[in-house]
Amino acid sequence: MRKFVCTVLTLFLVMGISEAGNRFRFTLNAIGDIQIDHYYEFDYAGRTIFAELLGSEPSAINLFLGDQVNGRMEDHPAFKAHADLLPQEYHVVIGNHDRDVAGTAEGQEESFRKYFGSPDYTFLKGNVQFIVLNNVFGLGPRNYEGRFREDQLEWIRSILKKTPAKRQIVFAMHIPLASTKNTGALLSLLRGRGDILCISGHTHNVQRRIIEGDGVRINDISVGATCGHWWTGERDWEGIPSAIQAYGAPRGYFVFDFNKKGYEFRFKGVGLDEGKQMSIEVCGIDPAENDVDSLAIRARGDVYVSVYGACSETEVEISIDGGHWMPMSRTTRMDHNVARILTVNHLSKHKGTKYPSTFSRRNPLRRTPSPQVYTITLPREAQSGIHSIRIKARDPWGFKAEGSRTYYFAE
Repeated sequence: MRKFVCTVLTLFLVMGISEAGNRFRFTLNAIGDIQIDHYYEFDYAGRTIFAELLGSEPSAINLFLGDQVNGRMEDHPAFKAHADLLPQEYHVVIGNHDRDVAGTAEGQEESFRKYFGSPDYTFLKGNVQFIVLNNVFGLGPRNYEGRFREDQLEWIRSILKKTPAKRQIVFAMHIPLASTKNTGALLSLLRGRGDILCISGHTHNVQRRIIEGDGVRINDISVGATCGHWWTGERDWEGIPSAIQAYGAPRGYFVFDFNKKGYEFRFKGVGLDEGKQMSIEVCGIDPAENDVDSLAIRARGDVYVSVYGACSETEVEISIDGGHWMPMSRTTRMDHNVARILTVNHLSKHKGTKYPSTFSRRNPLRRTPSPQVYTITLPREAQSGIHSIRIKARDPWGFKAEGSRTYYFAE
């Protein structure tokens, strides 16, 4: 009897600990720049990002990181109506294109406030204190810069005084922290707070930076844009613009899984399988490489991988045919898919070819090196025949990504 009672008590104790742990677990969808400019772009969004969120986990939180619209304040109600249809709780950040362009810096928030409330607010979920900020500082009717106002800094100070040391802190803003002029002022407030997460949109590319201060390290993530490069590029089979982003990532957002002590996160391409977290290029197979100058110089057997969300602390490894894992080297190169599109854009402009096709708009990509490209040269024995590749990426911040493919070198 005593053994039975002890077993029951142990079971209830384990269940209690499990339920307590579950109280701190939740998923956050960090969604950047839908940036709808015309009514038909609501249709693009409705068939892609909103459709995906409609079918995703209802208990998650959607955090829209600014530039929901593209300077048309009359589109705020339509965006809100779309967001209200989603099954998830949601929160909204103000972006530079969400502001009234006339009046003072404070007056530029009037339309946003009417539909979404204050652009500066905080909320608690699980063990995470979210601090949402408007860091778009107006410099006249249309100009702006990333900056925190003095009253915002004082407000943050008051929140931090009430926030326990063991509670996680997440900042959400439109302009990345690394591009905000007085980031040092925020770092001073966070002295001794340990690891902090900051998520933003604005740049229309996926990029991560680690910002360090006195006893504080910030994982600063530009989550990219769900409109990609402003709904441009060749349309797919359903008529949706491909809109690949500057560093090669597809239109997408980030998914964060929080627990009591930390979080894990990953990139999610809109409309793509969850496992599509990178693009793997094996050089010397596709003859089109010879017509793309930045690809033609790459050697046969070189492997280039664009890892969506990697940073300076990310370790990327490769395994060939299930063999041992080998480290890949981070390099500063243009993403291979961006290079191809730039070439066909150039040919269509100067050689009379037609790209993108009728009804599509040219993607305004530039020759910009990507900070998330990794490379290695295949061993000689793997440069002929048919082989498989597996890639894994990890870093201390909870970022994980995997990818795989086969390839064939014909003799």
